[in-house]
Amino acid sequence: MVSETIKNINIESIAYASTEPSIESVTDTSDINGDGTSITMNRLVRIHGSRLKLGGEGSGIYFAPVLEDGTVNRNEEDWIQAENLVTNKPKMLEFYPPKGLDTSKKIRCSSENVLYRR
Repeated sequence: MVSETIKNINIESIAYASTEPSIESVTDTSDINGDGTSITMNRLVRIHGSRLKLGGEGSGIYFAPVLEDGTVNRNEEDWIQAENLVTNKPKMLEFYPPKGLDTSKKIRCSSENVLYRR
C-alpha cells in the first residue's frame, strides 16, 4: 500500500539550506542612534544573525585589518581575536572589543563570514 503511494510522488525542486553563519547586524550597545557606524571601546557589541554560536577550535570573533585597496587582510596572524565573549547563542553574540583595537577594522565572525561596516 505504501509503495503504491510513493510511486505517485514527483519532485519538482531540490533546495539546499546553508549551514554557514549569517550576520544580519552589528550594534554598539552604547550607540543611541543605532546606525552601526562605529564601535566604542569598553562598550558591549552585539551581533545578530543565524548559526552564530561559537564552539570548536578556530571559532571566534576576529577583527581583521583592512588593506589600502579596501579588502580584508587574509593573513590570520594579523587578526585580533575578541576574547571577552559575554553571550554565545545561535542568534546573538555579545562581546567587548579587545583593548588597543583600531576601531576602523572590520568584524569577522567564524570561518569566512565577513561583515563590512560602512
